[in-house]
Amino acid sequence: MIDGLSKGQLHPFTLLVGITLSDAPEPMMGNLIVFPSSVNAVLASLRQAATLAGPVAAPDNPDKNAAAAAIAVAYAQLPVPDVGKPYQVLAQAGDVVFAHQKLAHRGGPNFSPHIRYQVYFRLKHVEYDRMAASGALLQDAWIGFDGMQHVVQRERALGSTVHALIDVAASAPPVSHPQQQFYPSLFEQKSEK
Repeated sequence: MIDGLSKGQLHPFTLLVGITLSDAPEPMMGNLIVFPSSVNAVLASLRQAATLAGPVAAPDNPDKNAAAAAIAVAYAQLPVPDVGKPYQVLAQAGDVVFAHQKLAHRGGPNFSPHIRYQVYFRLKHVEYDRMAASGALLQDAWIGFDGMQHVVQRERALGSTVHALIDVAASAPPVSHPQQQFYPSLFEQKSEK
């Protein structure tokens, strides 16, 4: 559900950029499924995993690979965090999705007669290595997102959660589909990490 975690990488990049190459204007066309309120829940679980991993996970450990692997192992032993309701991203060819690295997401089922084409780029902030080495990425999900700071500050002042995907579609109710009655497990939140 979180890129890189199964390979022991806590923060392999900063921002996921997805470019839609084929239309997916309706649900069940292989749409990207996102969990808009998941970033804080995932980050809280990673912090808990870092505590469970012990000294090897400390930011001052020079062996960053061992620290990340220890946290990933501890994370796998924790209960799956509540990442909220899933939403299918409806998109036209040429649309671009920007998503936080800690945004829980997955590919959706494709019941359409069309192949879904999407290309993804994983971008790193210019100060990424310094932020990762200092442990700052485990402390603040929005560090390095300078253009988002006004939104982050406003939402924190209101006591609400900053969603990792800010989009009109993300505020819509979850999508139901006629196939849901036949394949309910495809429409439920998966409990994988």
